[in-house]
Amino acid sequence: MKKQFFLLAVTVGSTFFLNAQNAQQVSFKTTTPTETSVSKPAPLPKAIKSFYAGNPLIKDAKWASTKTGYVVRYADAVMDFTVFLDSKGNNDGSIKFYSEKELNSDVRRLVKSRYYDYTIKSAKEVTFNNTTAYLITIEDAKSWKVVHVVNQETEIVEDHLKG
Repeated sequence: MKKQFFLLAVTVGSTFFLNAQNAQQVSFKTTTPTETSVSKPAPLPKAIKSFYAGNPLIKDAKWASTKTGYVVRYADAVMDFTVFLDSKGNNDGSIKFYSEKELNSDVRRLVKSRYYDYTIKSAKEVTFNNTTAYLITIEDAKSWKVVHVVNQETEIVEDHLKG
């Protein structure tokens, strides 16, 4: 029962983060560490300073305000990131979007061993309340699925037939 509640909580949290910007109709604006003028209402300078202090190599981050803080989107050469911050700039959670190559080797091995006829197409790594969950999209010739992985446990959360 405890395990099922935990999986449900992480799935709901993951879904919340994945849909947060759609539900709030936010508008992103690019900013750099030296800018203080961003979209209205502007992120607090403390939130910007705090974020860039912990991530000095990030450039061209896009910021948006939410009801409880801010959402920051940025990318590097291999991943896209969405970070959720409270009004003081503290990290509330994050989502990393990447391919199979960047997937944690233990998680990749687990998914490949259970779904050996499928190819991993993409992965989302969702961190919320110090817990990391993975939403991994896999496919074969006839279908595609989204597999939820938490604590070495897998569950199919979406299952679709192609065309």
